Amino acid sequence: MLRHRRKPKAVAKTAEADRPSGGDPSAGPPSKTVVRNGGAQEHSDQIEPGVTTATAEQQRLSTARLLAATDANLKRVEARQLTKAEQSTIEEIRAYMNQARMASDRNDTSRAQTLAYKARLLSDELAGK
Repeated sequence: MLRHRRKPKAVAKTAEADRPSGGDPSAGPPSKTVVRNGGAQEHSDQIEPGVTTATAEQQRLSTARLLAATDANLKRVEARQLTKAEQSTIEEIRAYMNQARMASDRNDTSRAQTLAYKARLLSDELAGK
């Protein structure tokens, strides 16, 4: 007949085990100080990490040009009869354009530019360029 061994009972961890050795037991746990980004102060000339004001302005201009070109493509394409797949692509393009505008409003210029570029590529493809 097999007999099962009993597991040893777990010993409860005491508060004394958590305190550093040699410390005052009445002091309690040590306090924490949180320093964000290594304590560096934010610079007003940066819109997002690693993007200067000049770069952000260039991205805004690029985004505006991309959105304008995309809008022109859509106006040309919407003049013709569209298939369901083309209508779906137009909805996707408009979603990218709206997201690009929202990102630009939030000063997320690199995301805005990327989204506008995606919309432009899709609209070029749809327009047959």
